[in-house]
Amino acid sequence: MHPEVSVIVATKNSARYLDEALASITEQPLTAIELIVVDAGSSDGSVDIARKFGARVIAQSTGRLAAAWNLGIAEARAPIIGFLDSDDRWVAQTLRARLDSLSADRSAVSVGRVRLFLEPGYSIPPGLNPATIGPEFQAPIPGTMLVSRPILDRIGRFDDAFLIASDVDWVGRALAQGVEMLPFDGLVLEKRIHAANLSLSSKVSSPELLRALRTRISKAR
Repeated sequence: MHPEVSVIVATKNSARYLDEALASITEQPLTAIELIVVDAGSSDGSVDIARKFGARVIAQSTGRLAAAWNLGIAEARAPIIGFLDSDDRWVAQTLRARLDSLSADRSAVSVGRVRLFLEPGYSIPPGLNPATIGPEFQAPIPGTMLVSRPILDRIGRFDDAFLIASDVDWVGRALAQGVEMLPFDGLVLEKRIHAANLSLSSKVSSPELLRALRTRISKAR
């Protein structure tokens, strides 16, 4: 059976959360899911967990998140691509409706809502507004998006010159080319907040986000 959607999960030593992440994909009421796990040399059993869920495992050498997504895209066989971080989880019973929302317009990107939740035993990291924990909000980040293959071919791949801001850069390029971010009216992603969240490191995120913004502004001129 040809897959209806390919879901790409990048991982490196994320066995602690990976089981829950992959289950949130495979338990969606949709049989034609291609699960692709791109592994950057895990030594904690992550690969065994991925194979337990029937994932196609692809070895990665660089460890860069953008490069992992690009590897997964190159291997994906479905016309629609989704993404999930290995420490997050999709909301149950949502994938079918998200795919249906794109059936009439594959030239748009489906963007659902996300809810941040704090991993038990951890405190809110410095720099993160406590008010963002709990409420749902719309956000064009990979875990909330479904993207068609033609759009990926048109906009291009994620720029692996960025450590964490390649998604911001990609969305900026898509908007600049007139791609519609089609809001999906529902919570689709639960994003885990814990000590190892790279995207919450201000030492990395602030300079990268600023660089991504400057790049988009310069290309728009």
